[in-house]
Amino acid sequence: MRSKVGLKKVDTMVKYFFMDVICLLIHILFLLIFYYQKIHLLALFNLASVLSYLLIFQLLLEKSIKRAVAICYTEMVLHSIIAVIYLGFSGGFELYLLVFIPIIFFFSLLYGSRNYLLYSLGLMSSAIYCSLKVFSCYHKPLYTFSSKKVEVALHIFNSFIVLLGLFVLCYLMVQEVVQARQELEDKNKILLFLSEHDPLTKLLNRRSMQERIQRAITALKEDSRVGIAFFDIDNFKNFNDVYGHDFGDQVLVKVSDLISKVVTGSGEVSRWGGEELVVVFPDCNIEEITKLVEIIRMSVEEQSIQYENKKVNVTITCGLAFGKKGVNAEALIRNADQCMLKGKEMGKNCVIVQ
Repeated sequence: MRSKVGLKKVDTMVKYFFMDVICLLIHILFLLIFYYQKIHLLALFNLASVLSYLLIFQLLLEKSIKRAVAICYTEMVLHSIIAVIYLGFSGGFELYLLVFIPIIFFFSLLYGSRNYLLYSLGLMSSAIYCSLKVFSCYHKPLYTFSSKKVEVALHIFNSFIVLLGLFVLCYLMVQEVVQARQELEDKNKILLFLSEHDPLTKLLNRRSMQERIQRAITALKEDSRVGIAFFDIDNFKNFNDVYGHDFGDQVLVKVSDLISKVVTGSGEVSRWGGEELVVVFPDCNIEEITKLVEIIRMSVEEQSIQYENKKVNVTITCGLAFGKKGVNAEALIRNADQCMLKGKEMGKNCVIVQ
């Protein structure tokens, strides 16, 4: 069962590599800006940042996610602190601290667990942001840009990058939610199918067939009929004893597939139990269904199943019963079963109609 997700599925590691490359390019740009502005300490620190994200790239290749996240967090916090001390809040570097708040929820959503270390890091980022705000109120920045245009441009750039980062994180979070919801729906469909169908033949199981028979009876009009065909594979125990249970399963699957193919559009087929198969024909014509069931019997008789170098013939016996609106479902099934047993007594490989 293939998952169909509204948003395009992106591999988790691809997301990490994408974010790492973006951070790497941003710090290369900062390195050039601070170098040409002759802010050598920040230029050197951004050189270290570039090396850090190259290391993170290597860690991602090794799938060492926790170490990569730890280095990324440390780098962003230290870079924000040093940049604010040097430039104040005018450069907008403090905004990167706020990005960690949605990152925490993203990782919690991604790994489906409450990671209190991540929550602590988020609170620490918020505390550092507030501390830097207080610090800037009492201390002037160590460096002032010679050009107001450079200062404004840097602040706008950082604001844009942070907002873009928040947008991407929100998009990824939505994608994860949609993906998880679709996977849950797919799993529920699989569980529903398993609860309603026989694992060997993939036919409806007994409980599901009982529900459908009752539904068919309830939906009947006054002049309509519902039909129940009760099939039993002849000499099935002998197949298991002589050829083995695997061959018995093969016979059961073959007969089930053949009945399903013939019945398509006229009724629903189930594995009632063991070698017994039951078909319900809602709102049916008695003569047409009787002919159809006889076609099924003849089709099975004409088929043979290969066992090693030998072809084994298979036959079925069927009891067919019809009921009007208001008929008791259990009584109708019992009538079909009794007709089938009567067919067994008469020599098997036949259809007995009530």
